[in-house]
Amino acid sequence: MDRSVGECMRRVTPGATADAAPAVAVDHLLARVAQGDIEALAAVCDQVAGPVYGLVNYIVGDWARSERLTEEVLLEVWRTASRFDPAAGSGLAWIVAIAQRRAVRATGPE
Repeated sequence: MDRSVGECMRRVTPGATADAAPAVAVDHLLARVAQGDIEALAAVCDQVAGPVYGLVNYIVGDWARSERLTEEVLLEVWRTASRFDPAAGSGLAWIVAIAQRRAVRATGPE
């Protein structure tokens, strides 16, 4: 993993909060993330880490697993940002869908 991506991931902590930022900002940031812009990834992490962690923790019910899954979601955002299509929905919705799928899979049979 890129050292800068790792630094971004380490900022994900239980109880993290995100400022209410317009979805357009996340959409724009995802376009930059798709081009490899680590600063844009850090901004995405700042905006979505709290809501993603909250959703994952609601589904999983374990703060440590939720923190790890949130980090995995943000890493997946880094790796797959080029697949985001703003015509299909907002960037925040795209990220939340990734988080929801990953959390549900984590609660399934092992």
